[in-house]
Amino acid sequence: MSHRLACELSGKIAAIAPVSGGLNVGGDFEACVPIHPVPIIEFHGTSDDNYPYLGGYGTDSAEDNYKYPIPASVVPSTISDWISINGIDAARSQTVYKNGIETCERFSPSLCVPLILCTAEPSVKHKSDAVVWDGGGHAWPGGIWSANPDADLPTQDINASEEMAQFFLGIQQEKALVRGILEDVLIKKAVRDAIIRRAVEVAWIREAVRERAIQKIIRDVVIREAIREAILRGAVRAAIIREAVRRAYLMEIIVDVLVRDAVQDALVRQYILSRMG
Repeated sequence: MSHRLACELSGKIAAIAPVSGGLNVGGDFEACVPIHPVPIIEFHGTSDDNYPYLGGYGTDSAEDNYKYPIPASVVPSTISDWISINGIDAARSQTVYKNGIETCERFSPSLCVPLILCTAEPSVKHKSDAVVWDGGGHAWPGGIWSANPDADLPTQDINASEEMAQFFLGIQQEKALVRGILEDVLIKKAVRDAIIRRAVEVAWIREAVRERAIQKIIRDVVIREAIREAILRGAVRAAIIREAVRRAYLMEIIVDVLVRDAVQDALVRQYILSRMG
């Protein structure tokens, strides 16, 4: 049931820890499509006849109630399917717990959503009077043996309740760590963006100052050029005036010479006439 809840209510369920149960897709449970990877720690025993570890029909199963295999060594299986569903690339098992008949293997890298299978695997199966006595049966690991005469004996090599508590607490701590990392990243990004904006503003200001300086230089050059042209025009006008004055003076001299020559000629003619008379 927990597997199906993780598939269909992943938006509300943070993690699951199934005991002696697998991912039984079938009937109205057509596919497992969670909206995000689901952290899982699974407990199962290889001597479980109620839900066979390698799949098949259990002792209390109806003909249409096939049990899906558990280990990643079988494909498809509960663990191999979750490796695919959680998007775990090149999954390699890493032993994270070992005590007696109990071994816990993690199939996801340390930075990925955890996927752990804890297997109670006795070297020899011991069953009598419909009860599995070797600790690998259909029972709660670390639990108290039930007074029910048909109940399997639980292994004491691991306490599933304690491991679940630590697992769920670890998920919360990882999420808090991730949130902290994200907050740090967002803060650093905000600071970086502020620095970039400030740098851009400073660059704009410097560019504006540079453009104003260039415009002032251009204005100064234009003004100096206008003054130079005005001076040149004044010099040209002064030269023209001086030339006009020089020419007028020369004309006055010429007129004076002509007048003196005319007077002289008149006097000469008058003298000649007086001598002839």
